[in-house]
Amino acid sequence: MSGIKSLAATAVMILLLTAPALAQYGPWPSPLPPAPVWGDYDQGHAWHNADWWWQSQPEWVRANHPEWWGGYDEDHV
Repeated sequence: MSGIKSLAATAVMILLLTAPALAQYGPWPSPLPPAPVWGDYDQGHAWHNADWWWQSQPEWVRANHPEWWGGYDEDHV
């Protein structure tokens, strides 16, 4: 009987130790946060996605946000 009590106590301890670690994750199918949305605010405080910035002000993007698409490794070799 002591073997069963020992096994049950071990199972309870494992559950108590793992429950807080598992509580920080949301339920499956999306346990990870969403991918970041690249973009920035213009001078009028309007949000624009990175593709809008590339189309309207590509030089500003290259100077301020090279991580949005290519060019980062080319300038920082």
